[in-house]
Amino acid sequence: MPVPVGCSERAKECLRQAAVGAGLVEEETKEERLEFVSELKAAAMFCLKTVKGSAFKEGDRFLICHSGADTTSVAIFQVVDVLPHRYSNGLKRVKQVRQPSLGSSSSGTDFLEANMSRFLERLLQPHPQYRQLHAPFWTQILEDFRIFIRSTFAQMGGRACLDLPPVMTVVEGTAGDSTTVNSVLDDNDEIGVERGSLIIPMEVLEEEVFEPAVGEVLELIQEQLEGLQMEGEVEEGGGGKECGAIFLIGEFGSLHFVKKRVTEEFLGWK
Repeated sequence: MPVPVGCSERAKECLRQAAVGAGLVEEETKEERLEFVSELKAAAMFCLKTVKGSAFKEGDRFLICHSGADTTSVAIFQVVDVLPHRYSNGLKRVKQVRQPSLGSSSSGTDFLEANMSRFLERLLQPHPQYRQLHAPFWTQILEDFRIFIRSTFAQMGGRACLDLPPVMTVVEGTAGDSTTVNSVLDDNDEIGVERGSLIIPMEVLEEEVFEPAVGEVLELIQEQLEGLQMEGEVEEGGGGKECGAIFLIGEFGSLHFVKKRVTEEFLGWK
């Protein structure tokens, strides 16, 4: 059963009892039948099995970067051997070579969307209708960012286009009553508002929104690779001891932009 990095023994015991209560294991055999592995180690075994496990042999090393909504953890693993169990179907046993590098809250999809929210507020604040932009407006525009831009950013063209939700304007009547009218945000060339859409150059989005969120991921990967070298664990002539691959997993780690930046920084790293 996979558990988060740093999971306490008390938490593991609670999970054992939950597994017994769910009928997954018996009380008498829970210690033998239920084994806990870190999420990173579980991810390492999964990657070897489903991605390119057949290409790895005993002694080969690889890096796992798990970056989700609000946390990032990175560790280097080594293939030990093939599991002997007849039902393992060629699954390879791995060991963790170094202590994992753990990030703060400065990466992940939550941090990315917070960057986007702050950027949009700064961008639209000079607009004359800024004070009419209420919570539903911001919720919808961030949802559109999540669906249409976040996952494919590195593959997009020269600019991003976000459809702006309607602006709710209260119109006072002559008899003292009022009416709420939905209208599009007025065009503004300086901000990039055009016919109800917000046009943002891709280089601006990269600098203001995406790059700050991927910085910590790059630092943690570099920390692991440099640590491997400094500890003298990469032997002269290789022999399969260098870090031969980087696997990116998780909600944030699987984004095209993260893969692009990691490739730019570490392609060819030994």
